[in-house]
Amino acid sequence: MFLEEIEKVAKIFKSISKEKNVKLLSQFDADGISSVSIIVKMLIRMNVNFQLRIYKQLTEQIADSLEIDKDDFLILTDFGSGQLDHFKKILEKTQVLILDHHEFKHLEHINLFHLNPLLFGEDEASSSIISYMFAKAIDLKNVDLIDLAIVGAIGDEQEDRGELKGLARKILEEAIILGKVTAIKGLRFYGRNTRPIHKALEYSFDPFIPGISGSESNAIQFLSELGISVKDDGEWKKLKDLTIEEQQKLASAIIVERLKSNHSYAEDIFGENYSL
Repeated sequence: MFLEEIEKVAKIFKSISKEKNVKLLSQFDADGISSVSIIVKMLIRMNVNFQLRIYKQLTEQIADSLEIDKDDFLILTDFGSGQLDHFKKILEKTQVLILDHHEFKHLEHINLFHLNPLLFGEDEASSSIISYMFAKAIDLKNVDLIDLAIVGAIGDEQEDRGELKGLARKILEEAIILGKVTAIKGLRFYGRNTRPIHKALEYSFDPFIPGISGSESNAIQFLSELGISVKDDGEWKKLKDLTIEEQQKLASAIIVERLKSNHSYAEDIFGENYSL
């Protein structure tokens, strides 16, 4: 039902978009920026004029300050579902499209197009996933924006124990088939191919390593005690440069540190690493 609603709204939008001035509002976080980036690229390809504003929060004062008339079409990404009360006056003037995944308020209006998976009993998905599905329904050539959908999902912490699930999982599988993203299982540290291993440990807060996360010196000492050198031929070693034996030694030691601090699911240092 959710996919059918997306396709229905996309059809309506395509039929009226050239007659409207599109105004975009989005949230200032990874998911919001990824979501609105997808919509911006979609609109450019449609030759539709638009204005864009980014906000940390969508308040009633912001809604009241918007200059909206009947020739405008308002699109909200990554917020709006929980702030529907703020837009009752605007809905009397023109259409509003919400692409959101947060808890929602119930409101029905002929000018409201509300695309939120929770409304249809679906699992939660990031707004970037929803925005991608909408852009794809507008035009199949927008499938090349699927990597932005994955970026938003990861940025919104949509992973469950190191893996994307539900609707996000389906989009990830599509991205892999399209060759836009790869998913490799292993130690879940950012910068596997680019960041010195001691910096990867220092900057890791998900997963958190007690006594090491946040401390470069402790990270270097930790590796030294394991017999893992941080340099090879004068070059900083990355996680990808470690031998299988070194990776196993590192993983075991990190799990031990997490167990000492009574971390639930100490083994959650393993999961999927996504690369564009």
